[in-house]
Amino acid sequence: MTEWWERGAERADKLMAAVGWVLVFGSWITDRQIKDRLADVEVPHGAQVTILIFALIGRRIRSRQWTEAAASVNELAEALAKRMVETDARQQELVDLQGSLERLAHESSGREEILVALQQSLTRYTKWLLVLTVAVALIGVGTIVIAATH
Repeated sequence: MTEWWERGAERADKLMAAVGWVLVFGSWITDRQIKDRLADVEVPHGAQVTILIFALIGRRIRSRQWTEAAASVNELAEALAKRMVETDARQQELVDLQGSLERLAHESSGREEILVALQQSLTRYTKWLLVLTVAVALIGVGTIVIAATH
C-alpha cells in the first residue's frame, strides 16, 4: 500500500480531499446538523475530519517538496564534490607540469653548456685544420720547388 501511497501522490491527495468532502456532505445530509460545538467554538458539522485530511494532504505535499529539495541538494553536493576532486587533480597536474618545466629548463641549460663547449672545440679544431692545411700546402710547394730545381 505504501507504494500506491507514494507513487500516485497527487492523485492520492485529490482522492483524500474528495473523501473528506464526501464525509462532510454525507454527515450534513444524514444528521441534518449544520454545526458542531468544539470548545466554545461552533464549526461546520463534520469539519474535523476534513481539517485532518487537509492537514495530512499539506503534510504530504511538504514532505514531497522536502524530498525534491533534498534530491536537488544531493545533486549539488555531488557536483561540488566532483568539482573539488577535479580541482585537486588539476592542481596536482599543474604542480607536475611546473616540475616538468623546471627539469626541462635545467636540461636545456645543460644542453646549452654542451653546445657552447662543442662550438669552442669546433673553433679550436678548425684553427688546427687551417694550420695543418697551410703546413701541407707549404710542404707540397717546397716539394715541387725541389723537384723542379733538380
